[in-house]
Amino acid sequence: MKMNNKKLHFEPTIFRDWSIAYCELTWISATREFDKQFGWAYSDFIFVWDGKKETIYRAREEHIHGMFSFINKRISCDKNFIKKISQKLLSDIKEYKKLLDKWLELNFDNLNQKEILLILSTLKERYLPILPRFLIIMYFPQQIEQFYPECQEKFKKEVKICLNTRAKVDKILAPLTEIILRKVGEYILKKLKVTQANKFGRFLSFTEMQNILAENYNKNFIKKLKKILHRRSRYFLFAGGKVRYGTLKNYLRTKGWKLLPYIFNKGISLIRGHLTYKVKKLIVGRVKIVENKEELSKISKGDIIVSPMTTPEYAPIFKKVSAIVTDEGGITCHAAIVSRELKIPCIIGTKIATKVLKDGDLVEVDAEKGMITIIKKK
Repeated sequence: MKMNNKKLHFEPTIFRDWSIAYCELTWISATREFDKQFGWAYSDFIFVWDGKKETIYRAREEHIHGMFSFINKRISCDKNFIKKISQKLLSDIKEYKKLLDKWLELNFDNLNQKEILLILSTLKERYLPILPRFLIIMYFPQQIEQFYPECQEKFKKEVKICLNTRAKVDKILAPLTEIILRKVGEYILKKLKVTQANKFGRFLSFTEMQNILAENYNKNFIKKLKKILHRRSRYFLFAGGKVRYGTLKNYLRTKGWKLLPYIFNKGISLIRGHLTYKVKKLIVGRVKIVENKEELSKISKGDIIVSPMTTPEYAPIFKKVSAIVTDEGGITCHAAIVSRELKIPCIIGTKIATKVLKDGDLVEVDAEKGMITIIKKK
């Protein structure tokens, strides 16, 4: 059940490097599709692109307490609720991946617009029902870990299922879907003879791509397309199902909602977070701030990667780093899964690491206590 009639307080929850088309699909699935499947949904999913990454904002009342309450009630009625969600998710993602793999083998330049439009429509049809189940699997353990620790023993079995399931889905759902969407965006811009199609294709919305392929578009939009894409490449706000250019605060104000402030002292020398992989030795290394996959090339062996959040696209550099530090994340986040798999010291959920630390800072990571100490600023 949505909470449109209540005052909601939004805060940053995850950071990503997604196309607008993927943001739109996620918005539809998290609001309309979630409600259709379960009778519960987010009132809004808000994406703010700053030129490097999207920050995804969700209402605390819904994302933490609302979803937990909804899942808790479902488990009370059916003790196998999480198990059934997991089984359905894994079954659907297996079939979805077959489609994605098939499309990834295609040379889109050899296809006509109707064929591309069919790919886009089929992708949407298959993707939308999957995401709500993935969100349940991804966030239920984090809600218990961070906000309902008294329920850890009660839901021990469910948390284990969630952890095992997410690891099998994480590298497929967003990464492969995103590749297809960017290919379609690039295809469209090439047809429209827009320069740097590979760079700007990600800034078309899903609806715009469908309309252009179906030749059902506003000619004035096409005439201004280059300027629109350049503007979006610097900043956009995707909220309420639309691309916008105003500020997040102003958008929230029109809805009667608020932004939760996060206040901290920039002069601090000690940062704390949650451990996902513990080691008894202290790790000393240079900080490298990575806000998206384009910045991975700056990582050298022994560096400590500090990121808003990691994603599967970061895989090539994990064998180089001596530790992982993130602003956000919980027990099922990507950094947590990778750190346990590869035995890399990892501290997540610091909230402020990317704001306090800078490239080249020398720091000490205490992977037994969950602390990062600044030894020397660059």
